[in-house]
Order: sequence, then structure tokens, then C-alpha cells
Amino acid sequence: RLVKVIGKNDGKPDFGILGSKYVPNALAEHGRADVAYGMIDRTDYPGWGHWIKRGATTLWETWDGVGSRNHIMFGDVSAWFYKNIGGIQPDAEHPGFKHFFIRPFFPPDMAWARAKHESMYGSIKSEWTRRDDSIMLNISVPVNTTATVVLDGDAKMCDRALDLYVTKSAQADKSIFSVPAGDFCFEIRADRR
Repeated sequence: RLVKVIGKNDGKPDFGILGSKYVPNALAEHGRADVAYGMIDRTDYPGWGHWIKRGATTLWETWDGVGSRNHIMFGDVSAWFYKNIGGIQPDAEHPGFKHFFIRPFFPPDMAWARAKHESMYGSIKSEWTRRDDSIMLNISVPVNTTATVVLDGDAKMCDRALDLYVTKSAQADKSIFSVPAGDFCFEIRADRR
């Protein structure tokens, strides 16, 4: 129903500060990061992209820019990029990033993305780049932590020697990898993204 409401509003945000925190996250959590990204990326009024088109280098207090021009009220969009474009997501059952998920969304109009989170165990990194007909994803999992990497479609490890340390499974057109601490590279076929 939320996707239908957004469609009726021509894909534009039709909410204020509270909705800006929950709507993009709810969409991504239910497999519609594409709809959330489309709403975030728009350059017409209202929206974050519209602010950028108007020259914003900070987050504004209101969609029309009448209030403060440096205000965190619509700021959860920054966390959305880390969680969805970079794909770094906490695991509620293992607080503090003892275990976490890497679930990146690859917008078709983006060539690359890089995200880093400083956890209490060390740096968690996720970086992806489009190359010809594939997407290369590199991640870093800190010592004493583990991660589950969830990728749409058929994905494989870049270095087959690391298969000894990684468990791969499939579920509903997804490739799922359980990885220990270390640096890992994955290749995802881009024709499906």
C-alpha cells in the first residue's frame, strides 16, 4: 500500500520529518529500496535532491528551505545510504556489530559506492564498483566478528581459495555468504541489477 501511495504522489516525498525517518527504511526493509532511492534522488520539489539542485551542502529544516539551512531534522537519509547503498546493517540479535549484515542495493545510475563504519571491533567496510557486466563488492570484516552477505541474484567469491572459509547458500534468487573476519571480494552479474 505504501508503494501505491508513493506512486499516486508521482514518487515524491509526501511526509515531514517523522516520515523521512521511517518511509525510506520501511521500503528498504520490505525489498523496495528502489522506490526509496527514487524518492531520495528526485531533483524536483519536495525532497533531498531538490535541496542539492538549489545548492544545498547541508540538511535543511524544511522542504521549502524557509527555516534553518543547517538542521538534522531530515538527516536519517544519511544513515539510509550506509544501511542500503553501502549495505552495512546491524544484527539486532548481536548488538555492537559482533555480527552484522552486508546487503547493498545497487542503483542503476550509480557507478560506485563506499561506506565505512567504525565499530567497537574495528572498521567495517563495504565498497562496490560497476565493471562491464558485473559489480565488484569488497568488504572488510573486523577481527572477532562475523558477517552475512546477502546479494541479489547469482554471486560468487572473486578468490576461490577463500571458499574454505565462507559458506554460501541460496534463497529466493539471493546469494547468501557467511563470512568470518577478513577482507573479501564478491562478483555480482550486473545484467540483473
